[in-house]
Amino acid sequence: MALNSISYLRTKYIDLCYHVVREIVAKIGKLRIDYVKIDDILANRLTKALGPYKYKDNVKRLGLRP
Repeated sequence: MALNSISYLRTKYIDLCYHVVREIVAKIGKLRIDYVKIDDILANRLTKALGPYKYKDNVKRLGLRP
C-alpha cells in the first residue's frame, strides 16, 4: 500500500498513521522501523503503576531527583 498510489475503497478507513508512512516512503523512498521493547518506552511508564525498582529507574532515566 505504501508504494501503490491507487486508491481502493477499503483504504478510506485506514488510520492517519498509515497515510503518514505512505508520505514518508513517497518523499524519501525508504523508511526504517526499529523494534522498541515496552520497558524502554518512557511514556508508557508514565501511564502505569510502577514497582520500586522500575520507579527508581524511571526517575533516573528522566533525569529527576528522588
